[in-house]
Amino acid sequence: MQIFSTITNLTNTYDNIVIALGTFDGVHRGHQSIIQQAIHLAKSIGGVCVVFTFSNHPLTILSPTNAPLRISDNRCKQADMAALGVDILMNVPFTKK
Repeated sequence: MQIFSTITNLTNTYDNIVIALGTFDGVHRGHQSIIQQAIHLAKSIGGVCVVFTFSNHPLTILSPTNAPLRISDNRCKQADMAALGVDILMNVPFTKK
């Protein structure tokens, strides 16, 4: 699995990109189902599955007092995504920009 920590243009390298987009603060069953559907769709069209997520919860920037506790850290999230069969993980910091 490739991991990027910045927004990267993948269309020059890959065809048929399927993206699962979410905070994915912990890869629980609901998240796994969404990601597995993206993986299945990508395989069915000869493409790659990209998970786009944030390395920090957006509320840590937008409303810090309302930010939830982390379910798992980034290392665990990366391991979970790799175990599911994700091709590319874009784990980008959420910032004010």
